[in-house]
Amino acid sequence: KDQALHPEATRIFGPYRQPVRSSENSTAHELWIMTAGLAVFDRLTGHFLGCTGVHFLPSAIERDLEYAIFNKHTETAFVRSDGRMVAGAGWKPDDQMNGIVHITDTGFLEQETFEKLTSVVNWREEWTAEEVKQKLTNNIH
Repeated sequence: KDQALHPEATRIFGPYRQPVRSSENSTAHELWIMTAGLAVFDRLTGHFLGCTGVHFLPSAIERDLEYAIFNKHTETAFVRSDGRMVAGAGWKPDDQMNGIVHITDTGFLEQETFEKLTSVVNWREEWTAEEVKQKLTNNIH
């Protein structure tokens, strides 16, 4: 429903618990997953064709964040634009009953710093990693 109401934007849902089975006869267990979706339109007519989506594991993102660390004193976190933690900074969704924790509640970042970080990036437009790096360099000391 949310994707249909916002066809112009990539929508990200989660993290949320999803029952999964490794095989048809195995017992189901729950994993924390996220979903990103995007509406697809015909390039010539502009008519809506459908939606495409991908599921991904926050734990895989946390593993990738570990490889992105600049030095041994760097901490990284994957956070939604609304401040909800997804992975990193030693925090895992399984640590919380509902998986929804604001980054400022983890001790990783203070509210003032979070507001400053999120105010320099326009979350409604596409941007490159270089643009974000430049904005953060110019605004965060």
